Amino acid sequence: MRYIKPLFKLLNTKWFGKPTVFIPLLITLVFAALTVKNPPIIDEYIETLLLDYRFKVRNILSPPPVPADILIVTIDEESLSVFGRWPWNRRLQAELIEKVFKGNPRVVVVDIFYAEPGFPSADRALAEVIRKHKDRLVIALGFEVEEGKVFDGDIKDILYDQAIPRIENLKYLRAIEAYRVLLPPESLAASATFGHVYPLPDRDGKLRWENLYIKYDGEYF
Repeated sequence: MRYIKPLFKLLNTKWFGKPTVFIPLLITLVFAALTVKNPPIIDEYIETLLLDYRFKVRNILSPPPVPADILIVTIDEESLSVFGRWPWNRRLQAELIEKVFKGNPRVVVVDIFYAEPGFPSADRALAEVIRKHKDRLVIALGFEVEEGKVFDGDIKDILYDQAIPRIENLKYLRAIEAYRVLLPPESLAASATFGHVYPLPDRDGKLRWENLYIKYDGEYF
């Protein structure tokens, strides 16, 4: 208690009582304390907040050009009103993918998980489209990640064949490790090329970055 009263007396002096003096001093003390303690949650919050503002300023002063060679085909409310609620029959999905390929794209990425088998005839139709365009078609592959969990088992050959074949230096490679993969049924996976889909949100729930690779059973994808 003997330190509290002198502190209040100091703050009530003609200098510290002025906002132009007190507020900058308070900010300096706060940042000095954060520099010493450096709690990760505060550090991340400040960094992400500044990053958001930098992007906002960039988009106002010098907005990046919209890529002319990328086309996003979305499933919107109008699509659902025409074709019915999701999930659609995979035969219909196969027809839609085939129509996209009529535009002669360099590559098509399907951001849809096929973790469970569907109707046999529909799966055969989709598998045929995947086989036909296997050199230009990438199917989304979902990994499940949970802190403290790692995969314990044998990786399937069809997945092992698509791992990154050679990595020169693992020292600086910081990869998130998955314990489970949502692999499509064999009929769909046999000819498929996979690309992992695992965005990791920051503490505030926003997505600001994308994992370029993910670790699974000692392999990188």
